[in-house]
Amino acid sequence: MRSSQQCPKCKGRKLYVIDPIRQPDPENRRMVETIAVHTANIGVQLAAGSIEAWVCAGCGFMETYAKNAVSTLWQMAQRSRETGVRYIDGAPDPNTPYR
Repeated sequence: MRSSQQCPKCKGRKLYVIDPIRQPDPENRRMVETIAVHTANIGVQLAAGSIEAWVCAGCGFMETYAKNAVSTLWQMAQRSRETGVRYIDGAPDPNTPYR
């Protein structure tokens, strides 16, 4: 929806953008604007960008997007046992006969 500026459900072009989305932080009982990742092993909360939402004015369909989080999430994925963040590459392997 963000790239096409059109609702994929009803094809509407009237959209609301909510930026950033505020979400509750259960540890501090306040609202935060970041993507919070709670680490299991070291007990620390890490921040990775923010969330924006696009809502169709016609049908109410909503999509959310992570903003400014890719490099931080990549670093967290390198320590997946501590952070719980995993990176999955679903691209086909060019070195196999199955494409």
